[in-house]
Amino acid sequence: FFFLMIRRPPRSTPLYSSAASDVYKRQVLEKAHKTLQDPEQRKLYQRVMREARERVDYERRLINKKRVSQGLGPLPVETFQIDVRAMTKKLFNEIEEKKVHFQRMATSTRHRMQEEKERIEKQEQARKEEQKEWEHTRDKRVKNWRKFRDLRLNGKKKGRYEMRAPEVRTEQRSEAGAKLEDGLPAVNDEYKRTWK
Repeated sequence: FFFLMIRRPPRSTPLYSSAASDVYKRQVLEKAHKTLQDPEQRKLYQRVMREARERVDYERRLINKKRVSQGLGPLPVETFQIDVRAMTKKLFNEIEEKKVHFQRMATSTRHRMQEEKERIEKQEQARKEEQKEWEHTRDKRVKNWRKFRDLRLNGKKKGRYEMRAPEVRTEQRSEAGAKLEDGLPAVNDEYKRTWK
């Protein structure tokens, strides 16, 4: 009961009635009873309460040391339970925030993984369609290549913008250069006479 009352205090309304308060207390007690029947939940609540007591005790010892060094008296013992309740509420809020944070992270991770899966599926689909189109146009490509090859082999007239190989020119020698000396062709040195 104490744990759940810390987490959800009753609402204070101007039209406060004892019957409404009794109903609220009964609901809280039922929920507390169900929660504490679960061993895991009970361990969690006990651990949080122990942590809250330890933290409050440590903080109060530090504050009391400062107060004693300043010449003041220690903190009243009656405020210890109030501090423990406040710390317990703070710890439960932190647990809830972490739970929400991890749920958001898990949702984000699932969403990101789903998007990645869809992207991979789209890429695979596009690849399959491209492969299918490639196979579908294979006959047309082979036909065009054979037509191109046949045109080249048959020596058909070249088109206006097609590349043409340069004409082969044979070397022309004068009569004097064609003389043989000792079975070797003679070297024509006449062009050297024009040098000055």
